[in-house]
Order: sequence, then C-alpha cells, then structure tokens
Amino acid sequence: MRELIGKAFVVFLSLHFAACGAFEPLVIDEHRAPSKRMDDDKGVRSSLEKTAKSLLGIPYRYGGNDRTGFDCSGLTVYTFYQNGITIPRTAANQYQQGRGVGELAEAKQGDLAFFQLNGKIDHVGLITRATKRELWVIHSTSSRGVMHQDIMASSYWKPRLKGVRDLLGD
Repeated sequence: MRELIGKAFVVFLSLHFAACGAFEPLVIDEHRAPSKRMDDDKGVRSSLEKTAKSLLGIPYRYGGNDRTGFDCSGLTVYTFYQNGITIPRTAANQYQQGRGVGELAEAKQGDLAFFQLNGKIDHVGLITRATKRELWVIHSTSSRGVMHQDIMASSYWKPRLKGVRDLLGD
C-alpha cells in the first residue's frame, strides 16, 4: 500500500510541475489602463492579429485565458499580453479603456468590438478588418470556440454590436 501511495505521489508531482511550467499565469488589474503605448502602431496591430489567428480553433472555456480554452475577454487579454500590453480582464472593463471609434469603416486592425445584451457589455472580439459593410473579428464563442467571423453578416452579432474602441491610441 505504501508503495502505491508513493507512486501516486510521484505521478502527482510530475503532473503538477509539468502543468506549472506549461503556462505563465496572467495577473491582470481590471482597473488599470493598458500598460504600454506603441511607437510602431501598425506593427503592433499586425502582431495582435497574428497572435489571435494562431489561436483559431481553440475551444471555448468559461474563465479561460490560455491555450487550453478561452472565453471572449480571456482571448483579448491573452492576445494583448503576448504582445506586451496589459488590459483589463473583463469585456465590460475593457470597454471603459481607450477611445471610442465613431464609424465602423474607421475601425483599425487591433481595435476591439464590443457587444451587449440587455444593456450590459458581455462580449468582445479583436478586429482584423473593417469596411462600411464588413467587420471581421476574431472572438471566442461558447458554441464554436475561437473563430474569425464577419459579424455584420451575422443576424445574432450585428444587432448586439455596441461599439468599437481603440486601446492602442493615445
């Protein structure tokens, strides 16, 4: 019996240390403004999109903010963090940051699109492309995980769009 317990403990320790080394925890202060402003705005925006695209297909996980699964704001927090920028953890708090973008066609790669239900911000996605008729975002949905979608072509997302915010500008 003692031998069995010893083996189980060794397995537990090896799994524990493997898991601890696999992911760097994200420590986010939800009330803090983005930590970094970028000199190379276009390069940072491109890098944000590249990071988000590398996450396509990862499943949805409530509260998730790593490659094992993402919720919507966990995806944006992770994407920005991987590019040296700390943003608030929740979609509602992210919506309080940066500056609003008026017309959809003015939205830029790397801006965030916010959605509401019953008057409350409850979803966010990273914009990859915007025109007068299209708004392409990478976001994590509970039904399909991380995906790239034109939300203006969606009867579900289009009416819920609350606004676009630029968290990279001055």
